[in-house]
Amino acid sequence: VIQRLSDVPMPVATRAELQSVLKDMGFNSMLATWMTTNLRPIKKENAAASSGFEWAFDLTAVEELFRDYGQREYWSLLQSPPKGCDVHFVRAQNGLHWDEESLQQFNRMPRGRYHVLPDSGHWLHVDNPVGLLDIMHAPLQSVA
Repeated sequence: VIQRLSDVPMPVATRAELQSVLKDMGFNSMLATWMTTNLRPIKKENAAASSGFEWAFDLTAVEELFRDYGQREYWSLLQSPPKGCDVHFVRAQNGLHWDEESLQQFNRMPRGRYHVLPDSGHWLHVDNPVGLLDIMHAPLQSVA
C-alpha cells in the first residue's frame, strides 16, 4: 500500500477524486475510503477555501519507518520486557498467517498473554471492536 501511494498524483481536488484514483489502482472500496481520512486541505495564503488536498503525512518518512521496522528484531524485548510491563499480543483470527515458531514464542512469553481475536482481519479494531475491548479491558483496568 505504502509504495503504491507514491504513484498517486498530488494534490487531488476532492476526497472523491482520491477514492476514484485508488480504486482504479486496484484498492478495494473500504481501503480507498479509509485513505481519504489521511488527507488535509491545502490552504493558500489569503484564500477563503482550500485548493485541494494533500497527504497529511510525509510519505517518504512513512516508507523509511516501515523499512526500519522490518529490519528490527523484538523477540528479546517480548521475552524480557521491562519491569512492571506485561505484554499482550492480539492476533487477528483472519489476519496474516504466522509461522509455527513465532506462535510458540508468543505462547512462551513470561509476562504476557497471546490472544486471538475472533472474526477479525487486519483492522481488528473495526472488524470486532467489542471483542477487542473484552481482551483489553482487564489489562487496562490493572494499570488504571
